[in-house]
Amino acid sequence: AWEASSYKDLRVQFSLDLSVEPPKTYYDIVVPNPLAPAGSSQDLLQGMSLLTGDTLDGTNPTPFASQRVYHTGQAIELKGLIDPVTKLPLNMGANVMVTGDPIARDMNTGLPIDPATGKGLTVPPPAGVTNISGDVFTLTPSTTENMFDTLRNLILNAESPTGTAHDQALLANQIGFALTNLDQAEINVLRVRSQIGSRLNEVDSIQSSNEDLQIQYQQSISSLQDLDYAKAISDFTRKQTDLQAAQQSFSKITQLSLFDYLR
Repeated sequence: AWEASSYKDLRVQFSLDLSVEPPKTYYDIVVPNPLAPAGSSQDLLQGMSLLTGDTLDGTNPTPFASQRVYHTGQAIELKGLIDPVTKLPLNMGANVMVTGDPIARDMNTGLPIDPATGKGLTVPPPAGVTNISGDVFTLTPSTTENMFDTLRNLILNAESPTGTAHDQALLANQIGFALTNLDQAEINVLRVRSQIGSRLNEVDSIQSSNEDLQIQYQQSISSLQDLDYAKAISDFTRKQTDLQAAQQSFSKITQLSLFDYLR
């Protein structure tokens, strides 16, 4: 469902309501503004809420009543959402789990706030981050994707309407995402080719060793099967003569007595 959706990058944006005791943590699921510079405060604030379908201008976050209450260790469901363009129900088919307590920030300075006292902490905010009231987690698809899925999504995205600046920016991001995936697919193909090449080299080495063994086996078989009868008879006669001479010598030596040796 996530792959089939037009929204690949998501943002889970936390906010802390300090007006209640104890403070209550909420979160919003936001599609970042593709027109905002990456890493800027606008990029972290502007976008479209998938909980309400409203556009966020970076100054007025989604009201607490429209956000979801956060509980540490419980699933953040990417379900029951609203497509901000079509206003139809949207299901990303996934859950995200986060543990711990998100940091609250001062809306003007970006400095973290101690929930117990409501005062700012000395920990500096991220560079360029202001007007943000809580931690932000960015969710992106896996960096690996099937090559054919990438081509299919690229074709589908290329056929999508681009009548607005937002649609054009979204298409540019999707094309960039597809190109990145194709580059990674090419790298993976080269890596697999390298692995196959090393295995082929090993197979060639084993084949060469087998050929050497086959030659040795053929020589051994040849020495057994391809018999030179004339040479074999001559060798047999010679060895038979040697054996008879040895037997006769042994027989005579065993018949000698001590007097024979002294004489």
